[in-house]
Amino acid sequence: MDTVLKNSDNELLDIDEKPLRARSEPKFESEKSKNPLIHDIELRKLNLLKDLEETAEPLPKFDSPQIQSSKIQASRTRKFIHIGVISSADYLQKRGLMLWQTWGKYINSIGKIDFYIGEKNAAQLSPEVKRVLRNNIVRLRSVDDQAYPPQKKSLLMIKAMWKKHGKNFQWFMRADDDVYIKIERLEAFLRKLNSTGMHLLGQTGQGNSQEHGKLVLEQNDNYCMGGPGVIMSHSVLHKVGPNAPHCLRNHIYTSHEDVEVSRCIKKFAGIDCAWSYETARKFYEHFTERVGYINPWSSPYDLKLDYAITLHPNKKQAEHAKLHNYFQLDKIKEKQMKISVLRREIADVSDLLAKKKLVRDHLSRHPSMQRYKPNNTNTRDSSRRDTVLSWNNFNQQYIFSKETTRSGHNAVFKRVLLDINSQIVKYLNEDAVHKGREVSFQQVEHGYYRLDELHGADYVVDIRLLYKRFQKRHLQVLVRKHAYVQHTERYNF
Repeated sequence: MDTVLKNSDNELLDIDEKPLRARSEPKFESEKSKNPLIHDIELRKLNLLKDLEETAEPLPKFDSPQIQSSKIQASRTRKFIHIGVISSADYLQKRGLMLWQTWGKYINSIGKIDFYIGEKNAAQLSPEVKRVLRNNIVRLRSVDDQAYPPQKKSLLMIKAMWKKHGKNFQWFMRADDDVYIKIERLEAFLRKLNSTGMHLLGQTGQGNSQEHGKLVLEQNDNYCMGGPGVIMSHSVLHKVGPNAPHCLRNHIYTSHEDVEVSRCIKKFAGIDCAWSYETARKFYEHFTERVGYINPWSSPYDLKLDYAITLHPNKKQAEHAKLHNYFQLDKIKEKQMKISVLRREIADVSDLLAKKKLVRDHLSRHPSMQRYKPNNTNTRDSSRRDTVLSWNNFNQQYIFSKETTRSGHNAVFKRVLLDINSQIVKYLNEDAVHKGREVSFQQVEHGYYRLDELHGADYVVDIRLLYKRFQKRHLQVLVRKHAYVQHTERYNF
């Protein structure tokens, strides 16, 4: 007892942690304790405690706060993301240049993009590709672009990314050369996650009905589909990168490149593709029309295109450029709407400071169906009819007006109507994920519009929508909505 008191607190803790090892067979000092039955019970207790001690799992080891802070600090010194695009010498001339001219040019603000091609085909690069992408082409040794499926190219690309950039970036992405990526949305999404953790993100798949049982996957295993892109943290890349050649030699069971890459990640990093409703919406694979590209104008408003961060496939250059222009136009609308809201707020504050209502221009006025007033307010004057704007009626097929009586929808009106419906549905779906419901467009029932050259156009639209609730009790029901829309500028509502 004296020895224990002289020791430090740590030594006392060590003694307390090892009471069973120092415990010997109990001594029987009294006659009562020498009873054989009691003796047998004590021995059983002792053996049980020893068994529990031997079979107990060790406590998990956690990093100290100093180690955790050093890891976070080291992660902050890295650049944000490196995107590796798997391509070929032939496709760089078409898809590679188009990718670089659209979303690829925005990546320099947060990271770097490289195009990985086979070394055997590097001599086929055109002078234009060498001039534009000379600092962004990586040649993979002993890789042939013509070899398909490209398991070797994909796995060696992961090794090359780890070897060349493993210590320089927080996130790494494997992408096809026909994918479209919203760089700003991608950054905002990944900023919410800790890059020091083990993360594997993408469109989760288990194969179609014809492939079930042929992909050599366990019952609960999945894989990240390669088309929309696969994102991994640097912690995952450090475990998979040096072992990618081992997977190539010993663990190729199917002809699907994305399945084998996910299998290699599962073997050495121990994680599956993140299975969640959110990631399924962020990484969009266009299944509805197998035409090789996505046409954003095929429907009034597709929620999937708005929610998505990556969109696949876009194999045609013209369609890739059209998709890029669609999203750029959407950004312009958002900026112009913010400008209109700020103008109105400035005008409201100016009225308060002046203690009277000032004369506003049409851009700083609040939306109102009564903003237009005829010059002649005399109801008895027959000439007043010429100064009153008349409303034109339209339905799904025709426009009815006093000038033409009935006419079909021309191309301009179809585009305007398409734009209006898109804006309405987008407005109704703000924070749809948090609200647990979303609204999709069905059709236009009918509506009215009038045009004033000074103030813009006014619309009253009656549309049919499909209301979907995916929280609590699932519900789908058709609803009709009356919307009042105003064009104060070309793309402002």
